[in-house]
Amino acid sequence: MSKIKLKTSNAPLNNKVSLSDNVKYEKIIFNFSFLTNDKKFNIEGLEPNIHRMLLNKMVNLSIDDFINIKALPKKQGLEVIPSNSFKINPMTTNFSNTHRNEFYKDKYWVFRLSNQARVIGVMNRTIFYIFAIDTKFKMYKH
Repeated sequence: MSKIKLKTSNAPLNNKVSLSDNVKYEKIIFNFSFLTNDKKFNIEGLEPNIHRMLLNKMVNLSIDDFINIKALPKKQGLEVIPSNSFKINPMTTNFSNTHRNEFYKDKYWVFRLSNQARVIGVMNRTIFYIFAIDTKFKMYKH
């Protein structure tokens, strides 16, 4: 049986893993300009503790890179809900009229405010367009 000879090199060992140029580390941006006018699902009807939770959650989600947020469990990060699960369509006419809905593909993105509320919208890259804040859990099947 013959032995295999290993080729040796004096070149320094490179232990670094390079990421593709396509990977971008970006933060989530929240946009309230298309929030519903319905007081049952906008910020006007929120209790102060829900306001506080909303702000804290948005700060926490916007600190980390979007790629990491997507890897979090749904209770901490974001979840995707198919549009056919919704009893009430959260997309506002104002949003549809801007043709931004071309980026929307039969799904909504949701983040939780503990067991107190769900914030519902769509994502366009890292922009989260907020449409509704559901404190009564009436917008979609849970």
